Amino acid sequence: MELKAKAGMSRRAFGLLGAAGIALSAAGTAAAQELKGEGEVVVAHWGGIDGAAVESLLPQFTEDTGISVVGVEVGDADYGPKLVLQQRTGNAEWDVALGMLVDHFQAVDQDGMFAPLDTSRWAPEVVAAYQDADLLGANWAAGPSEGLWLLYGDALADNPPTSWADFFDLEKYPGNRGMSAGGAGILANVQYALIADGVSPDALYPLDVDRALEKLSTIRDNLVLWEASPKGIEALVAGDVVMDWAFGPSVFRALDAGQPIHMAIEGLQTAVDRTRDAVLANGANQDNAQIFLTWWKQPEIQAAYAEATKGGLIVPIDSVIEKVDPALQGSLPFSSEYADDAFFFLDDPWYNDIDPDTGKTNLDGVIAAFTAWRIGL
Repeated sequence: MELKAKAGMSRRAFGLLGAAGIALSAAGTAAAQELKGEGEVVVAHWGGIDGAAVESLLPQFTEDTGISVVGVEVGDADYGPKLVLQQRTGNAEWDVALGMLVDHFQAVDQDGMFAPLDTSRWAPEVVAAYQDADLLGANWAAGPSEGLWLLYGDALADNPPTSWADFFDLEKYPGNRGMSAGGAGILANVQYALIADGVSPDALYPLDVDRALEKLSTIRDNLVLWEASPKGIEALVAGDVVMDWAFGPSVFRALDAGQPIHMAIEGLQTAVDRTRDAVLANGANQDNAQIFLTWWKQPEIQAAYAEATKGGLIVPIDSVIEKVDPALQGSLPFSSEYADDAFFFLDDPWYNDIDPDTGKTNLDGVIAAFTAWRIGL
């Protein structure tokens, strides 16, 4: 399966994950033994399921390389204004930034914020895999991706939804629906509404926001908006909604816990969002930061990371996907279990274009339009 990706943005709303025990393959640890250093490296990462998965792997990095590693949990403000402040003062608090939202990355990617990536120590096949999928830039490498999955409860088990049109069909499937209240979840709301209205994923841009809001208005009285993905799943389990879409990590955590929810995949187009990993140019431990990303991007390490998130997060290249436990293949975006057109990327460069009428980005415009529309809910 060949993947062609574009630079994009992502948001996530995660619950907490307990420490995961990860057994790395001999091939992965053997490759890591060639990366040696001393001192420390400071790695920034998100919290929740993502952060727990990262932290579970950091001791292995120290064991493989001899470099001490400090993990730091960050949030939206840290990867935005705080990064800019660190750049201006020349006092970077971290060496590596993992899982940066792409709009954050693009907003602060100026004045030498991020160091050029040194891929000379990467395995050639890893570099080729990232390049072939267009997931490697001069100063960034793609971070994990997650699916934004359509879910339904036991009440629909005998007649499950098979399209986004079904999600909006109140006659065929009476009851409330769950969707995101904010952030990039708004983009998924809008895109899924357009797909339900007959727009192909490869023809979404420029987004017809008015058309999307008109479609959303058809379920307005049955729409329950959540601020965090696990809350939507809770509403589904409680029977407050009959369908919901949710971010991958919270979906697979709920499934792993035996919650009575089901994924609708066949026949749908499921959005996938993405992130970027980078080395801060002003970080105090430049060489160690490059060593860390070299180690982190090994397919064996990325597969272990994906397994630590129950398959909810993964870099979408075959060399990683094929190393993940077969039992988790059904949770991986772009797994060979699914048709090549079953997934599409949530992001598009169009979001960063400036609207000449407002002087703001299209991303700002979409969020503002949805927010104004939802006031009446």
